[in-house]
Amino acid sequence: MLNPSIADRLRAWCLRAAIMVCLIGVPAVALASATPQIWLAPLDNMKHPPPMSPGAVDYTNLFAPTAAWPEQIPQVKVFKIYSYFAGRASDAELSVLIKYLQAHGIKLALEDGPLTPSKNCGNGIEGYNGAHLAPLARRIKDLGGTLSYLAMDEPMTFGRFYTGKQACHASLMSLARNAAVNLKALRAVMPNIIVGDVEIGMNPTATGDAAWADTMRAWALDFQAAYGKPLAFMDLDMNWSENWLPSVQAIFPVLHQEHVGRGIIINASWLDTTDPSWTGDAKAHFKALEQAGIMPDQAVFQTWKPNPTHVLPPNNPFSLTGVVHAYLESLTPG
Repeated sequence: MLNPSIADRLRAWCLRAAIMVCLIGVPAVALASATPQIWLAPLDNMKHPPPMSPGAVDYTNLFAPTAAWPEQIPQVKVFKIYSYFAGRASDAELSVLIKYLQAHGIKLALEDGPLTPSKNCGNGIEGYNGAHLAPLARRIKDLGGTLSYLAMDEPMTFGRFYTGKQACHASLMSLARNAAVNLKALRAVMPNIIVGDVEIGMNPTATGDAAWADTMRAWALDFQAAYGKPLAFMDLDMNWSENWLPSVQAIFPVLHQEHVGRGIIINASWLDTTDPSWTGDAKAHFKALEQAGIMPDQAVFQTWKPNPTHVLPPNNPFSLTGVVHAYLESLTPG
């Protein structure tokens, strides 16, 4: 997830040229997937540091015995939590979540940074939380859970391109090797965990979309060389307030060529501060993707801000599951 203050710094570099590198000529079929895997990632209602607080007021209702959302939207196959919840929720709270997901055949994912900071850089920077991965996995395991997925929290973006205090400006290979140490410790706890990535979907430099797609390719190759396993997926964290479509059109074919699953985080912008505006913009974004002939391998319905204030119910157009329901309806012919 992209902290808004950091996002502002990154976007400040993005004095994007009026002429975008836009692969409009790529046929829609080359960008399209089969039915996407649906991930649900609401913000929990713990007291996060601003601006991530408060989360959904009905978060705990998701795991009540009578909660029927898995039957109402059975396409949700993965539920993603943040490390803040995984580390600070009580044993009882985390156990209820684990048991509910297991009872409904929904896999558990964690989003967290895989990197270890050094004495001179990375401290307090997004992406640098790798030492906590194995302990969090151990906690989940001790409570009877299985962590099926790790979505790395923007290690490439913040390890190489961040320019604020404690910036590392590390090479892609050094970042991959750094992450691999913590990921191998994680795999010792959860041997079958699938590791993918979340990165910003638009170039933080002024070199254009094709160059950012090439960077994604290089990162995937270096990651596999260092970790010994391929990058399973790349979920793009889009800046919806910019001309985002050319970036997706440039990146998706490259990910497909490298056999990396293509994901999109479907949400709204930081400017959306009401439930109607947030959910309305999120729907407009997935409709724009469909109109461009782009269907991801996985669609991640995620928020890290107070909106929408409700996750449930799916028939509420202003809830997060309401956005999922609208998306699935849009994919149904006729």
